[in-house]
Amino acid sequence: LREGARVTVGSSKAGTVRYVGAAHFAEGLWVGVELEAPAGKNDGSVGGQRYFHCPPGHGLLVRPSRL
Repeated sequence: LREGARVTVGSSKAGTVRYVGAAHFAEGLWVGVELEAPAGKNDGSVGGQRYFHCPPGHGLLVRPSRL
C-alpha cells in the first residue's frame, strides 16, 4: 500500500489512500482513505490528531485487511 493508490474499503466504498502508518488510538498499521462519496467518518483527523486532509465525511482510518 502506498499513498495515492486506489482502493475499495469493504465491498463498495471506493477511494484513494492518503496515509499509511501508526495511529495514536490503537497499535499497528492503519490506512487513511479519502472516499469518493461522503460515506466516511471524518476529514482525515481523529481525536484532534490530523493524519491527512479531505472534505468532512470523506475520510476513514481502517486496517489494511479491510481493503
